[in-house]
Amino acid sequence: MAGLMSFIDTLASSPVGKVAGGYMEGEIDKWKEEARLKEKKDDRYGKIEDSITTNLATIEAGTIAQATTEQTIYDQALRWANSHFGEGGLFVVEKMKLSGAFDGARTLQDVLTFSNNLYGANLPEGSEPWFRQPEIIDWADENKGLVKAPSSYYQDIISQSKGKLGGILSEAGIGDNTFNLFTSGEPQTPKAVYDKDAGRIVAADQTAPTTTEEEFTEPAILPAFPSLGQRGIQGFSPTAYAKQMDNVINRLPQYADIEGMFLLDGMGGMTINKAAFGTDLSKLQSVGDLQGFVDTTLGLARNAWQTGKIKDSPYADFEQFFNMKDFDEIGFVNKAINDYVSVTDLQRAEIVKLNILKRDFEDAIAAGILDDNDIALLSDKLDERFPYTPGDANFDSEVTINDVLAVVDFILEEDVPTEDQFRNCDVNGDEEINIADVVMMIDIIFGGTGRIVGFDAGEIAYIDLKTDFKKSLLTFEIEYNSPVRGIEFELEFDPTMVNVMPPSLMNFQENVMISFTEKEPGILKVLAADLQGGHIEATDNSYMSIPIEFMGNERENSFVTLDGIKLAGADGSLINTVSRTNSSEVKVIPGAFALHQNFPNPFNPSTEIRFDLPEAGNVNLAIYNLMGQKIRTLSSDNMTPGYHAIIWDGTNDIGSQVATGMYFYSIQSSEFHATKKMLFLK
Repeated sequence: MAGLMSFIDTLASSPVGKVAGGYMEGEIDKWKEEARLKEKKDDRYGKIEDSITTNLATIEAGTIAQATTEQTIYDQALRWANSHFGEGGLFVVEKMKLSGAFDGARTLQDVLTFSNNLYGANLPEGSEPWFRQPEIIDWADENKGLVKAPSSYYQDIISQSKGKLGGILSEAGIGDNTFNLFTSGEPQTPKAVYDKDAGRIVAADQTAPTTTEEEFTEPAILPAFPSLGQRGIQGFSPTAYAKQMDNVINRLPQYADIEGMFLLDGMGGMTINKAAFGTDLSKLQSVGDLQGFVDTTLGLARNAWQTGKIKDSPYADFEQFFNMKDFDEIGFVNKAINDYVSVTDLQRAEIVKLNILKRDFEDAIAAGILDDNDIALLSDKLDERFPYTPGDANFDSEVTINDVLAVVDFILEEDVPTEDQFRNCDVNGDEEINIADVVMMIDIIFGGTGRIVGFDAGEIAYIDLKTDFKKSLLTFEIEYNSPVRGIEFELEFDPTMVNVMPPSLMNFQENVMISFTEKEPGILKVLAADLQGGHIEATDNSYMSIPIEFMGNERENSFVTLDGIKLAGADGSLINTVSRTNSSEVKVIPGAFALHQNFPNPFNPSTEIRFDLPEAGNVNLAIYNLMGQKIRTLSSDNMTPGYHAIIWDGTNDIGSQVATGMYFYSIQSSEFHATKKMLFLK
């Protein structure tokens, strides 16, 4: 135990100490739970002694892990693209995927850096990034209908590899219960099986077709990205850059046995050739990390150079490769790769120490050497040496946009935070993860720009949910004099009567992210925040519009109710709110004014008078006798648009029964006047 404590002190000052310490702290409970589960697993694990079986199982498990990571990044990229391209976002993400942007990526930033280097390398100095160029925006809008649904590519890979893993373990004599514990930690019924004869994954209740295991459904060939011209860093050549990276990496000793590890296209693009690595997943991953590092360095160094800030940036040593006439691709790539190798060599030594600690720690828990008191002491020691970082959802000791996206998933209940994640992400300490924490995390990333804005912390924001019947929209309105930096609310509705569609900003802002999820049928949760520390803009107090579709008939109506409202103000704290209109009527609206014949007619003792209003307004509905005298006023009020009906019981304004005979009923509004007759019989 003393040795572990001493090692933690040493680890705190190592190059990867923060990452290692955060990892250790976050994994303590996990290791203990794994030790407990180990006792429950099938004793048939002992039959996995054949090294080939073990290696094959490891390869498939690695494939599952990589595909799961890329699926997560794909989902994050889709939210990012939707915030920039609206309905064209799915098309853009699919095009990025086909261009290789997700191959080997570990974070969303890797994908965006790859895309920036591929599509925006030739933009002139000081230009907006590629995704803000008019050609790209128009292109995305023109092709928004080509992709109908998000790709299932990664889920197909995961399902296939799980099936293959099941087949491998099954041949080693391991049953379903153990397989489930191996892949998920909990027993469950597999939805697919590995068909040994067909060599591929199939549904549990089906026979496998005879097609090959590599057959995945890919979208049709999509239109190419529009060319932005040869307009970037003077003399920069994507082809020369890619070829130099290929040359240098191929010369590194650790990759000497890999032939054709990169695929180059005629446009200067370069992707990793996964087939060249065979089953060596560790080298495949390390090459992806190295390529990602060089691409990221290029993007950040280029931005620093174009903005005149490279001398004072971490990339000052790369200034020598930028000049007004030509860009030195060879020198840049050589230095970037040498820097990466130097850093990773130092890290590798620390990782060896960390792995020894992890192995010893796992063995100690499994053997019962460390009791609960020892675990508690170790946890306290880790807390002391590695204090947690507010807003750090992934335990890497810094707050980035990936942490913000993780918290958004927590709020939308698409993921559940661990106890440590909850502690880190509850930035304002109100024992709840909400939009205020998102805004405060953005402040941490961008240096608290929103906190210097003057505002009245005690001011009340008045909330309204209104229906625009003509446009079939709900509008989310806030009457508030200070900046609003984050919005969170839920809409509750009857899903059999109303279809609520994705919300959008009244004023489009590129930096504002809108995320939403249907928690369950009839409950839509919505969240919006400016990811660069600014505030959300409004038009006449309207912040969002929400398209709706009413599925009832013309005589029915329904309501959409607003609940769970949280607004984040200028300093990230929650704003006091009052809901003035938290329920909005939804119904069919007629296309024109109309007054219908009463029914029944003749009538006794009562009749129904129906009329249609395409817009709101004051409506007067009255009954007249044959002499033109008004005997009864049925309505003289402001009425909403819709199909209306009023019952007349055959009495006058003083409550007396009228005589048998002919009567007239007349409707009048600012835009419409009509009269019809009816017969009352005693």
